[in-house]
Amino acid sequence: MLPEDSRNFVVNEWFNSHWQRYKQHILISPDSFEKNYTTQYTPQYTPQQSNTQSQNRLEAKRNHISKPFQSVGQLGDTLKDISSSDYYFRYGSSIERELRRTLTHLEVGYAQNNQDHLDTTIHNSGMSAISSLVLALRKKIPNAQDLKFMVGANSYQDTKNFFEYIVPTLGFGPSIFVEVNNLESISTPLMYNPNKIIAFICENLSSPYMEYTNIRQLTTLVQSYNVPLIIDATLLPAFLQQPFRLGADIVIRSMTKYESGQGDIKAGSLTGPKQVIQEIRQMQRYVDTLPSITELISFQERLTTLPERLHQHLDNLQEMKKFLETHPLIERTYYPMPLESVRYAQPGGMLSFQFKGTPQEKETREKNLMQQLINHNHYPISYEVSFGSQKWSMLGLSTLGITSITQPNHYPPGLVRVAIGREPSASQVISFLEKILREI
Repeated sequence: MLPEDSRNFVVNEWFNSHWQRYKQHILISPDSFEKNYTTQYTPQYTPQQSNTQSQNRLEAKRNHISKPFQSVGQLGDTLKDISSSDYYFRYGSSIERELRRTLTHLEVGYAQNNQDHLDTTIHNSGMSAISSLVLALRKKIPNAQDLKFMVGANSYQDTKNFFEYIVPTLGFGPSIFVEVNNLESISTPLMYNPNKIIAFICENLSSPYMEYTNIRQLTTLVQSYNVPLIIDATLLPAFLQQPFRLGADIVIRSMTKYESGQGDIKAGSLTGPKQVIQEIRQMQRYVDTLPSITELISFQERLTTLPERLHQHLDNLQEMKKFLETHPLIERTYYPMPLESVRYAQPGGMLSFQFKGTPQEKETREKNLMQQLINHNHYPISYEVSFGSQKWSMLGLSTLGITSITQPNHYPPGLVRVAIGREPSASQVISFLEKILREI
C-alpha cells in the first residue's frame, strides 16, 4: 500500500463520514463556550461523599493496582475491550473511567449523545498525550516515510522539538511548520502535499506572545484537504473555550496547569472520536502513560472548582495588565485584543511584557529582575516555568539562553512571561514589583 493510501485509510477510518456528520451538525456551533457551564454529568463516583462506606471505597481505589476477577473469562473480554474491568490499573479503573467521562463532558457536554461519539484518554502529561497519538498513528500506517505532520510555528517549544527531531525517527517524513494566522502559509504546503499531510496540530492560544488562533478559519481550510485538526488547548481551559464547537477533531490539554490548579500533580488529556481513543488506549497498555490512582482522584475533585479558580486568575490579570501597560520601564505588553470567542473575552491567566532600552539594556533588566525574584526567595513572585497554580511566577525568556541577540528569529531580549496567580492579591504583587523594578 502506498503511503498516501495508508494515510487516507487511517483518516477515513478515524474521522469517517459518521464523525464528519456529527461534527458538522452537532459539535460545531455558533457559540464557542458553554454558557451554563457545569462539571457534573451525574457521575457514579462522587468524591464529596463522606460516609464511612464511601471512604473505604476511596481508600481501596487509592491502594490497589490489581483487583480480583468477578467472572470466568473476564480477562479475555477486557483484553478485547468487550468489558470494562478494574482487574489491573494499566488496563483501566473505575476512577479513570469517571474522570474520562467528566473530561469528555467538559469538552462536549453541550452536544447530544456525545458519549456515543467521543471519549477521552488520560496521560502523564500533555506531551505524553501528543506522543501517544503519534505512536498510535504510526502503528496504523506501515509506510509513513512520505507522510508529514503540519505544526503551528508558535507551538510550545517541546512540541516543536518533538515533531522536528523525534517524529522523523519514527518513520514519518519531516514535519512542516507554518504560521497559524497566515492562511497562505498553511494552504501552500497543503496544496503541494496532496494526501501526504497526516494532521495539522496547533494551539488555540500560544505563549509567550499570547497569539490567538482563529480555529473556525483553520477548520474551513484544512477540511477542504481532508486533514484532521488537532488543537492543543492548554492555555484556554474548556470553561473559557470549547474547540470542538469551532471545528477541532481532537483536543489536547496539559492538565498539569489550570486543571491541577496547585502545581503539584500532572496529567494530560486527549479528547476525540471514539475510534481514535480506542487505538490510543490500546497503545497505553504497552506504553504506560497513565497518572497514578491518587492523581486521578485529585483531578476529579479539583475540576469542580476550576471556574472559581479561573475567575481569580482573570481578576488578577486585569490589575497586572493595567500596571504593566503604564510602567515607564515597559516597552510593550503581549496580550490579545478582546476575544469574542472566549468567555469574558480574556486569554486565561497569562501575559508577557518587554523592557525598554537597547537590546543589551533590555536583557540586563530582565536578568536583574529574575535575580531579584531569587533574592526574595521566590515570594510573592516565583521564577519558574509552569503556570495555572495559585502562585504568581515570571520567566525571563533570554535567561533560557536563546534570544535574537545570540540567535536570529528567537525571543527578543527583555521578554518576560507572567503567569498570573491567585495568591497573594494582585495589589500585593504590584507593590512588590514597583519596589524591585526601581532597583534593576
